[in-house]
Amino acid sequence: MKMRTWGILTLALCAVPGMAWSQPAAGGQPVLVNRVMAVVGGDRVITLQDVRSFQISEIHRANALQMGEVENTDELALGELINNALLIHDIRNRDGFVLPAGLGNRLVASHLRRNEMSRGELIQDLQLSGLTLEQFEKKIVDRALLRVNMEPYRQAVQVSPEAVREYFKNHPQKFDLGEYVDIQAIQIPADEDGINDESVKALVEGIESMEDFAKLAAAREVANEGVQARIYANNEATYYGGVNVVGFLFSDAPVGKGAVYKEDNIYHVMFIKERGKEEKRLLDDSRVQTDIKTALQARQYYKRLNLKLARLRQTISVYLPGTEE
Repeated sequence: MKMRTWGILTLALCAVPGMAWSQPAAGGQPVLVNRVMAVVGGDRVITLQDVRSFQISEIHRANALQMGEVENTDELALGELINNALLIHDIRNRDGFVLPAGLGNRLVASHLRRNEMSRGELIQDLQLSGLTLEQFEKKIVDRALLRVNMEPYRQAVQVSPEAVREYFKNHPQKFDLGEYVDIQAIQIPADEDGINDESVKALVEGIESMEDFAKLAAAREVANEGVQARIYANNEATYYGGVNVVGFLFSDAPVGKGAVYKEDNIYHVMFIKERGKEEKRLLDDSRVQTDIKTALQARQYYKRLNLKLARLRQTISVYLPGTEE
């Protein structure tokens, strides 16, 4: 169900954290550098900044690959953010739902310990992003609620050895992959405050090891130290970013150091762990089995989850500015 109520969009625009306006050009109007991408349930706003800074989960990416839907990273991120917002709305509005006392304070304290920062330093960082401490606390509480409530879905997924063998037999082209590069990567929106070519270059020059990269990911609150990917030159299904990013990784990107490539208003900050060539992979390769299990788990997981999301969309509104019903 999609709403087309402009009043809701107006309220959403007023409430968006991180909504920023540039200085007006001579004689002109201020230019909006962040915009609303979706409003879920009438009050959960997803902005372009949210989309560009979101780390897509591997299981969501694998599901999109299976469905042939990996065309645009922003669309993939927006889809997962909308799904998460639907699930959180459902969790918080269940009969009898009570938020555990002090959960937000405990999660904030854990975040401070993990990042070795004071409360004042956190507030200062949040202000730069246009967030209040209250908004940040709600964000990490939602993340915790989502993780706990989705665990039963993940635990219910089982992949049999026979299913793995059948997948390998039916997808031979996926296992003759040739040249590859192993990377760890995070994405930084080019319109983020304080971000430009010089500042990103300074960040990258400080990356001499995976430990350095992990510190950068932690400082930017990126889950799982960013995206871990093995990219194959002749297999588009394994690509990270666009074709130009892949070309850069197989040509100019240094191995064992930080690297950056700007594409579609995103800085892809990467650490290239290894570059090599792989012969045809065999079923007894543990990585092959892991890849197949991930793909099959994603298929099962989303089959269950999509049924739930379809039901939620019948009662929870999803408004996408600029789209038709």
